[in-house]
Amino acid sequence: VFIENIERATIAAANALLKHLEEPLPNRYIVATTSSPDDVLQTLHSRALTIAMSPVDEYELTTELIKTYDLSQPQAQTIARMSS
Repeated sequence: VFIENIERATIAAANALLKHLEEPLPNRYIVATTSSPDDVLQTLHSRALTIAMSPVDEYELTTELIKTYDLSQPQAQTIARMSS
């Protein structure tokens, strides 16, 4: 399950999500993103593993896409732009 902008969750939505965080189904993962960790409800934050990530430079990503996936420069640039 992927939840974008978890900080926008209402209290009702957070309460519904808590059961799944406390008793997850086997082989199921919940990935939630936020650009404002301080705004995530504490009940959710306390039950989550936080992994901080920084944006990847567009030039570096383009170069890596070309090298790893043998993409053309325009293809790699398009993907890099779309990912930011």
